[in-house]
Amino acid sequence: MASPLSCSLSVPFSRCAPCGAAYLWRWASPLKRAFACALTLSAFSVAFAQAGSVPAAAKRFFPGINWKPASVVIGDFSCQGRIEQAVLGTTKTEIVVAVFIGSLARAPMLLRFSAASRDPATSELTIEDGDFDPAQFEREVGYIPDGMRPSKTCKGLNLSDGNVDSAHIYWNHNAKQFTAWVM
Repeated sequence: MASPLSCSLSVPFSRCAPCGAAYLWRWASPLKRAFACALTLSAFSVAFAQAGSVPAAAKRFFPGINWKPASVVIGDFSCQGRIEQAVLGTTKTEIVVAVFIGSLARAPMLLRFSAASRDPATSELTIEDGDFDPAQFEREVGYIPDGMRPSKTCKGLNLSDGNVDSAHIYWNHNAKQFTAWVM
């Protein structure tokens, strides 16, 4: 079994393990294939190395919040084609999601949720796929949230505590900020 950070250099049609992107290797030379794999792996290695410092960066900007290192997730959350980081934090009164856009040196965008309706002790942050069929989504949910667009590359975030409906966090293309919807 391949490691989560591996690329196939011999299969004509392959899928990059870190990001899941499909690649057609048939017409690429072995050198180009190796270079493409190295670039992909390098980008993800940098992101994974930064993952340990994400809670520290969040704490630097918002010290009163208990940031959870195990909750760090990595993906393109703002639909700008960049690798970004998000982390979950809690206080006695709220659950906070911090999303770092661009750099850990800049203050993250925050989303705050009341601890009155969600349990901070059991809350988890996971990635949601941003690729959806708008017609099916509207049939199942009843509406499409403002500014939400399907994307094959952009990811959403899911905040769940296992007790109440998840908060689905997405990049609102109209408002140019993160927004959450709940069933």
